[in-house]
Formats: sequence, C-alpha cells, structure tokens
Amino acid sequence: MCSISENITQYLKSRNKLNKVARYVCVKNIDIHVAAERYKLTYAHLQRKVDIMKRFIDDFKLGSAFHVAVQNVLNGTKTIIEAAKECKIDPQMLNEEIEQYKKLGKKSYVYDKPINVNTGIFTFDEELLLLRRLSQRKKSLSCVCQICGMELLSYLAYELAQEKQKQYSKIWNKHKRADEEWLIDFEMIHGIKLLMMF
Repeated sequence: MCSISENITQYLKSRNKLNKVARYVCVKNIDIHVAAERYKLTYAHLQRKVDIMKRFIDDFKLGSAFHVAVQNVLNGTKTIIEAAKECKIDPQMLNEEIEQYKKLGKKSYVYDKPINVNTGIFTFDEELLLLRRLSQRKKSLSCVCQICGMELLSYLAYELAQEKQKQYSKIWNKHKRADEEWLIDFEMIHGIKLLMMF
C-alpha cells in the first residue's frame, strides 16, 4: 500500500469523529486548537471541516432570509427595500432573485444558488465535473472501495488540472496525481456523494 493510500485510510477512519467534533465546535463555538487536542484530531483537518460547515450554515441562513424576503415582497406586505433591510440582505440581490423567480414562472420560490465551497484549485462546477468523471471511470476499477475511488480521483484531478491549466502544488507532478491534502479537502466537501459512489 503506498503512502497516499495509508494517509487516506487514516483520514477515512477518523472521518466520523472529525464530523462530530466539527459540529460540536460550530454549535458550542469552542476553540479549534483545544478541540483538536482533546479529541486527538489533526488541527488542519478540523479547521478545514469547521470552515466548510460554517459556509454551509451561512448558505442555509442566506437561503432562509431570501425565502422570507421574497415571500414578503410577493405577498405585498413589504417593499424590496423593507424586506431586504429586515432580512439583512442586499436589496439589489433581492430584486434580482425576484426577477429571476418571475421569469422562471415557478409555483413557489426556492433559493437555489450553488454553494461556492471548493478545494481552492477547481471551481465548484469543475469539482462536480470531476465527480461525474469519477462515476464514469469507476467501472474500470477492479475494487470499488473508497480508498481505490479516492486514488482514481487523485489521477482524474491531475488530468483536469492539466486540461484546465490550473495552478496546483508541484508535488502533484511527481506521481501525476493530486496529493492527499487535496483529496481530504475534496472528501470533506463531497463526502456524501463519494459515499454513495463507493
């Protein structure tokens, strides 16, 4: 087993504990250094997971605020300015959301902006492209465990980085694949999708 597999295996073994502690840190607002030490987790992993969770929480709050504001404007109970001020959102963005909703002619409003949480090398959409490529190529694997899937993903990430002329760590060039830190970040963001695949 090569070192990248060993590192990914160690991360995957600690993933459930990492997720629980990250939720605890977010809810109780505990110092990340203290939590990492207390629960024997890698500080960098816990920090990244907490950052990702906070971005998802912020997105949920923003979506809820837009939902309330749009409903108030459409029901005629508030003007765009009043609704934006009450929900603490930008009036211009609220106006754009309402216009977009009216153009689409949907029956009820849903805030559906993509969450822009990514690994820092690829855009969120490029990461979704990577997941599609991984799904297509997993049929070629003799083993469909998560570790083998993550290894394949590392090669696909390198290929995409070359294709899109992305800036990435020079370490990637040594074995023509993404390093384990990138893989761990990717799993933290897209873990549920990866679990469904492998």
